[in-house]
Amino acid sequence: MSEHVHEVEQSVEALLCGELGPISSLFAPDVEWHAWGDAIDGIRGEDAVTEALRDRLDGGLDRAELVECIDAGQSVVVVLRLPGRPLFAAPGANDQVISLTFAGDRVIGLQDYRSRSEALLIPIFD
Repeated sequence: MSEHVHEVEQSVEALLCGELGPISSLFAPDVEWHAWGDAIDGIRGEDAVTEALRDRLDGGLDRAELVECIDAGQSVVVVLRLPGRPLFAAPGANDQVISLTFAGDRVIGLQDYRSRSEALLIPIFD
């Protein structure tokens, strides 16, 4: 397991318990998030991305279960199992799949995907 995978896994577990600090400490100041839906697509900046995560927690992300964190080279793909279908999930999705792309030791980009396989095939931040 790469160092990034372990860091992300611990940070996501903390996030699912309502703690934003560990994951936001991984973000570069100019981090970008391309998410599903118009409400949070193209968010830029550490504070804005952290606030969007807070909104997702309020929208049901705190009820998710971490399924796996996958080493995808420069990225870590996170798969969460969601009860029901929260507003922020992709159409028809039972899981929330997010890729976190690293530059050095900081996350420079987050991208939502429809599925685990899509996340592993289509890198956004290179």
